Amino acid sequence: MKDDVRARVDGLTGAGSIDGFRSEAARLPPGFTAVMFDVDLMNPFNDTFGHIEGDRALVRVAQALAAAVDPRALFRVGGDEFAVFVELTDWRTVARRAQAGVDGLRLPFRHAEVRLKHADHLTVSVGAVTCREGEDGRALLERLRDAVGHAKLGRPGGIHG
Repeated sequence: MKDDVRARVDGLTGAGSIDGFRSEAARLPPGFTAVMFDVDLMNPFNDTFGHIEGDRALVRVAQALAAAVDPRALFRVGGDEFAVFVELTDWRTVARRAQAGVDGLRLPFRHAEVRLKHADHLTVSVGAVTCREGEDGRALLERLRDAVGHAKLGRPGGIHG
């Protein structure tokens, strides 16, 4: 495998890498939305089950997300963050389909403090922003993370955009 290809693929999940995301963001024409999927409560999951199980969970989440979107368009942009670019008009459909796929995994989550406030399995919160022509990938990620933060305000598993 060539180094440039390897640099554009996340070694754990097989999704595109953050470098690939940034490169794609710079080339997008107007009319696209960036959608971020943030795995809710991944740190307590890792604390409860360990990082090896956490990595296994991330792989399964990535597979569920890839099944809900064009897998070639899925990028891992942070430890428990994934993103995709979609046509402006259909991002909510993609978000709901992706959430349903992750919910369907029913990855058990039994952290006593969190279970009272949340489901008994891992979920994803979703944030979306309209891509700006020529926008730097770092700035786009910052806006996406803000949108995810708003999605999580009520409770994990929210959607904001």
